[in-house]
Amino acid sequence: MKKIRVYALSAATAAVLTATALAADTGTAFPENAKGTAPAAAHAVMNEDTVGYSGAVNLFKQYYGAAVKIKSVSYDGKHHPYYGVEGYTQDAEKEMKISAETGEVIYIKTDAPDKDREKKSIDTDGILPPQLVTAAALKKAGPAYQIAEWEVEASKDGHTYYEVKMFDDGGNEMKVVIEAVTGTIVPTT
Repeated sequence: MKKIRVYALSAATAAVLTATALAADTGTAFPENAKGTAPAAAHAVMNEDTVGYSGAVNLFKQYYGAAVKIKSVSYDGKHHPYYGVEGYTQDAEKEMKISAETGEVIYIKTDAPDKDREKKSIDTDGILPPQLVTAAALKKAGPAYQIAEWEVEASKDGHTYYEVKMFDDGGNEMKVVIEAVTGTIVPTT
């Protein structure tokens, strides 16, 4: 059995990492149920201090390992706020949703790789943080708007873009697209 040193992690996080290491040591996969929801051992693995973009990305990487490539990161704040992270390995497509309020992993899904889809990944360390991007989007939209959701992903042109959706009190929607490395607002039609 492998021994793991875990520093400054919650007890639940340590349990998930230990279970993952044990699964890797025995050659078995961490179980998921048929509907794609998170296995019981993955629940409540982040505390409130780590919930956010970075915490969600880090949890995704911890859970799926160093070989995982990230395709997109999103935030949906409409009803039950959560962060979504999608990625892939050589063998599978991966998806995880984490409650923005509690840090609980609320959804996990693994699918067979999509051989027809072009694989694009983003460098989560090489892009602007969502706090700066959403502030720029709100500045463009005006004070009447609130962030509903955002997503960052690589596009076909080779750039990585944030798409920020906002609504005002009257239900009017505004979408702002921002280049994720430079922060340039992209004109939309």
